[in-house]
Amino acid sequence: MIYKEITSLLAKVVPVNLAKDLIDNFYSISLDYSTASFSNKISAGKFVETSVQVLQFLETGEYSHNPKVDSYLRSIESRSSTLDDNLKLCIPRVLRSMYTMRNKRSIAHKNDFDPSLYDLKFLYYSAQWVLTDVLRHVSSVKMCDAGDLVLKIQAPVNTIVEKIENKNIVHAKVSTREEICLILKSIYPQKRSVSELCSDLDRKNQKTVKNNLNILWNDKIIEGCRESGYMLTVSGLRYSDQISKKINF
Repeated sequence: MIYKEITSLLAKVVPVNLAKDLIDNFYSISLDYSTASFSNKISAGKFVETSVQVLQFLETGEYSHNPKVDSYLRSIESRSSTLDDNLKLCIPRVLRSMYTMRNKRSIAHKNDFDPSLYDLKFLYYSAQWVLTDVLRHVSSVKMCDAGDLVLKIQAPVNTIVEKIENKNIVHAKVSTREEICLILKSIYPQKRSVSELCSDLDRKNQKTVKNNLNILWNDKIIEGCRESGYMLTVSGLRYSDQISKKINF
């Protein structure tokens, strides 16, 4: 699996917990991008913070558990360092842009701006570039093998849910329960009526769909009713993220 391959490569030169955190936070950003939502609002900031910890470790062999992100990214350019210019100049500038976006565009804090799909695109492609370039620098595999992994990272986010007119089709072999959650994640925070969900899952037994809606409601994964429709709860969002990660990795 690509997740394990990349984590393993990164873990050869940085602590495994940093490798995992970097991939996990990138995945959360990519999931938001693929579903056009901001359900994982802290992921961009966490990705930048973990990237700073990776740079700290590559530079000194140690890292701060609570890094001063802005201070580190501003100072790294002007001080003597063992890092090459790309790690010292290019990556920090991209990370600073991401951190500014995270702080000033309502992504982590409330202000006058409303985050949009364009913000998601910027964060996703910036994170993708940073992760790809870090992998290129730390990878000890042959160039052709590293190139294959870079291409996989740079590939577009997999479309889990396809929208055709007013219908949502899940392109994954998952249970009815999981399919409902993926559909609701793709439209979050909007609701979906029972009839609409039955139409989305018309390849499934309709009684099974309705029974699973009852189970999800009892488990507090979704909230709503048959009349007004259902949406995911906070627990439902986390559960849906776990499903998506299982599919992709």
